[in-house]
Amino acid sequence: MRQYVGKINHIDGYAQNELFTVLFPNSIRLGHKASVVMQWTKKADGEVKANGTELGSVATITCHEDGSKEVEICKDSENYYWFKLALNGGEDEMGIKFYNNRDEYCGEGTAKLLFQECTC
Repeated sequence: MRQYVGKINHIDGYAQNELFTVLFPNSIRLGHKASVVMQWTKKADGEVKANGTELGSVATITCHEDGSKEVEICKDSENYYWFKLALNGGEDEMGIKFYNNRDEYCGEGTAKLLFQECTC
């Protein structure tokens, strides 16, 4: 398992410097499961400090010559948000941008690899 933890901000203030966690199985591969757990500062319905979850899979991976990758996750139709991750060459840090199901930009953040367990 790979666990990335960081902070995220929503452009409309729903998340302001809030906890953001991305989980993958052992590696990041096309079609592999991916999950996102985050906390909202205040949801659109007014609920404060609500947790949110998006479950899905790795939809696309774009590899670059410097070893970095762009990975899109949770684009499955039942999710409200999907995420574009920019991983560095060591896959231990990522930039995060997220979009709603209408492909409108909603915010961004950063995360670092916190835990990795090899099941080789």
